[in-house]
Amino acid sequence: MVGWKGFRGWGVLALCCAVLWGCVAEAAPLSALKEGWGWPVVVLPPEGGWNSPAGQSVKWALRTAEREVSLTHQGVHGRDVVFLYAPVDTKEEALKRLPQWRAMGAGAILCFASGDLEAGLIQACAYQGPSLILAGGEERRIRDPKGKPCPYLFALDLYRNYRANAFAALAGSQGKELMGILSDPYAVDLARTARLSARFLEKRGVPSRSFWMSGEGDDEMGVRLAEMESSGAGRVICWLGGMGTRSLWKTAAYYRKSLKVWHGGPYDPLLQGAEGVLYLEQDAPLQERLKAQDALRWNVLRKTRVRVTDLVLAGKAYALGHWAIGAFLEAGTNAPAPVAAALARNRDVPLLGETLSINPGTHRPHQREVGVMRIRKNQPPLRETSLKVTSQGVVE
Repeated sequence: MVGWKGFRGWGVLALCCAVLWGCVAEAAPLSALKEGWGWPVVVLPPEGGWNSPAGQSVKWALRTAEREVSLTHQGVHGRDVVFLYAPVDTKEEALKRLPQWRAMGAGAILCFASGDLEAGLIQACAYQGPSLILAGGEERRIRDPKGKPCPYLFALDLYRNYRANAFAALAGSQGKELMGILSDPYAVDLARTARLSARFLEKRGVPSRSFWMSGEGDDEMGVRLAEMESSGAGRVICWLGGMGTRSLWKTAAYYRKSLKVWHGGPYDPLLQGAEGVLYLEQDAPLQERLKAQDALRWNVLRKTRVRVTDLVLAGKAYALGHWAIGAFLEAGTNAPAPVAAALARNRDVPLLGETLSINPGTHRPHQREVGVMRIRKNQPPLRETSLKVTSQGVVE
């Protein structure tokens, strides 16, 4: 990758014109790039683009982090870190511009996008850089087939299989009652996670029994429910998606069974009204940190004179901004390999009142707090408790 330090004259001007064409930043940071004392970080927008409330929240939180560094005496080794807001919303456009971002010395890409765009950049950056930091990443594997993290991939969230670890911990805290595990043997990912559940429950000393059915409908659910009752399972983790969990809950309610249903996936609108069903949510603790949200709101307002509205997303943006800045500070360069190595061992990532340290063995936070949520009828879900889950134990 070519660093900014080596560019002079017309080369600098031409590359800065390319930056202006492909990204948006403030005049002062762009001046830093043109004059050779700025290190660029490309930022990809959330759904809705940069003009949406989400996009504005990300942008102004990052500008707050950017200004905090630029106002210090030394900056980052005498340089500014400049966030460039790329107006791209398709995978094709992002991949077309990726060589340009590499050429201009972008040390990292912060990705708030999802879908094909996110997937395309994961594939393109994993082994060639620059470092791609996902603002989420729950649904994305960032490890190779041998279990090692890809050198240039990072994520703020735990991988989705954390639910198997967390539910095992929750079950163990409630006693040794038999836990049922329901899944579809032909749904490869769900069946794999169901087997992980059984393994983690065993480690916690919780007995379990697996039940299998094809699909998510009601046809077989009555039979499976009878099997659970006869086995003595008073609670079950359902790895069948939202429709399958709702079908299990509805069937149990129809037969007036006191089965405790735990949903092995993110919240699904299909579960609305499924009273008593438990699920896990990584963002839930962040949503309740009102004091930290208020502190961030005022920090952004003081630095930018802008009020942001999505404070959870702004908190994530601020965290990613400082994660990247900290890596530049440690590496002392914008070269891909040193920046990636520094990102992997950062121990000072501020996330709405919590300081995260990054696990070099997973490229995710060493630990995240997740909320245990209970669905209520005609009311928002209620957080019953929280659990701390380490990324090292989560299987990708």
